[in-house]
Amino acid sequence: MCPESSAQPSNERVELSPSYAEGFRKANRLRERCGFGWNLEKDVYFWQPAWAILGQSQRIQRGGQLLELLWYSISVLSTICCPRLRTAASDESSAACRGIERRPSSWRRRSRVLSEIGRCVWLALGTMTAPPPKRTVTYALTNTVIEDGGIGRHLNIDPCLVSNLCPSAMEDTPIDYDSEYISQAGRRWQPSGIRGLFPLEERPGMISMLAGKPNPATFPIHSIKLALSTPNESSGERETLELAGSELAEALQYGPTAGLGSFLPWIYQLQQQTHGRGGPKEEGWSCAIGAGSQELMDKAFSAICNLDDSILLETPVYSGTLGFLVPSGRPLIEIKSDHHGMSADHLEQVLFNWHTNPATRSLKFPKVVYTIPTGSNPTGCSAPLDRKRKILRLVRRYKLLLFEDDAYYFLHYNRAERAPSYFALEKSDVGQMGRVVRFDSFSKIISSGLRLGIVTGPTRIIEIINLHTSNTNLQASSLAQAIASKLCQHWGFDRFEIHCDQVAQFYVSKLQVVDAAARKHLTGLAEWNKPVAGMFLWIKLNIAIPGYEDQADSSALISTKAVEKGVLAVPGFAFFPHTAKTAYVRTSFSLIDEKLADEGFKRLADAVREARAELGLS
Repeated sequence: MCPESSAQPSNERVELSPSYAEGFRKANRLRERCGFGWNLEKDVYFWQPAWAILGQSQRIQRGGQLLELLWYSISVLSTICCPRLRTAASDESSAACRGIERRPSSWRRRSRVLSEIGRCVWLALGTMTAPPPKRTVTYALTNTVIEDGGIGRHLNIDPCLVSNLCPSAMEDTPIDYDSEYISQAGRRWQPSGIRGLFPLEERPGMISMLAGKPNPATFPIHSIKLALSTPNESSGERETLELAGSELAEALQYGPTAGLGSFLPWIYQLQQQTHGRGGPKEEGWSCAIGAGSQELMDKAFSAICNLDDSILLETPVYSGTLGFLVPSGRPLIEIKSDHHGMSADHLEQVLFNWHTNPATRSLKFPKVVYTIPTGSNPTGCSAPLDRKRKILRLVRRYKLLLFEDDAYYFLHYNRAERAPSYFALEKSDVGQMGRVVRFDSFSKIISSGLRLGIVTGPTRIIEIINLHTSNTNLQASSLAQAIASKLCQHWGFDRFEIHCDQVAQFYVSKLQVVDAAARKHLTGLAEWNKPVAGMFLWIKLNIAIPGYEDQADSSALISTKAVEKGVLAVPGFAFFPHTAKTAYVRTSFSLIDEKLADEGFKRLADAVREARAELGLS
């Protein structure tokens, strides 16, 4: 709950250091532009209401949180000081979202200056933070509720100026996914009339005439034998696994939506062991198996995002994700990335300025940020621990959900240096849990043809995804799950990790070959960072005329000169939501051998030289 507004004000003066005083002086200069008489350094009456709010807050323990709450108090007080803001509620919610945009320019200027005063005060206090998202907020001083997308009954206030008075103080409060996050489509999903009754078939003595399952006696398969490619360590012979009897019957029949009963428990244990999580019931998370992680991501976005909801995503980004997000029409807001993955600084900048930036202020505040933190496709970048912690703090502060697409997590070349996942960090870094939805894939470590992916996250979100699945494609392939289950349970967790390490080392050897070939032929013609995970090399071709870097077009080079010379790479534009020219190309080294790599990069280098010559570049 928010602090009570009935707290008794304190007359205690606040002694500030010289560095803080400079911040107040800046705020006062802005205050003078605004035309108000009170002085931030001298006028104790300005501070009394703020301390009154703070006085009743017993749950705020850390100084940073105390200062953060003070910022929101200042924002409210700034609004109160501007009488013209207290007008009747607008009937047009769209106008309300724009707040004071429709009011006279002098008052727009005053309001913006007031907002800036608050920010300067906050800077002076030594810890910069930002207002949380424009969702349902409580105005503690007048006990007025200001609703998302518009203004309450009593005030018409720009949502950019007033935000939630209880930010990080509420870290332990359970998240109400239905009211805050689940989309309209997600709320409309209902249990399948048939599949919703499947669990009842397991009751002892139950006679089921429920589902139209085919009789296993009609299946023309007696058994399936799996000959493993790696020999047994002790005997040196290849191992053979067999699906027969009840295991085969389960593999060939319809199964539970979330995953086979013989496989799903193993997945839960894998997530607990790999990411250091506690029991799913205690921590409120669940898993589901789908037909590849991409299918699960599509359903997760549908469960959370309405068609007019904004989505934050790192760029460049996996083209497969763009393949279903772009046609949905949802506003896609690009967050820049560097050689350490998604930029925490740019993410914070976008969120902090959301309601004032002309590019975003008319859009709904986002619910989701999407990232590929390990061996990113296409860049190959991996986020280190400190970067992940900064991003997770922003996710919590702005009450976002983080979609962690980690298909290459097990393809990190050095497991000891691999940063913990976001799913692990939200447990180990003290704070509110339930904001990470994680996607894993068996495609890169066992078989892409099995089409098996895993989603792990808050139970309520997984329930919505399962409802979607039960009413569309019913489940992931039972046979694919049975094969993966037989293999994984035969290995156990230790051998599973050994296998993943062996796969990662295989790609290390491939990378060494490709990197050597690239250095041999592209030095001076291109730039790239050597990845520490995954199977991609993201290369910037030096084909830009100085001063016209944004006009460099790898697409034209690949589709003409490179194709003519017999080499292919993916032009970089395919990895941006808003088609643009770029000098980058993505090369994959998963299949290529040493001889072909050398020849391929030689041909690519010839194409680059030809393009540079046409542009007059030496």
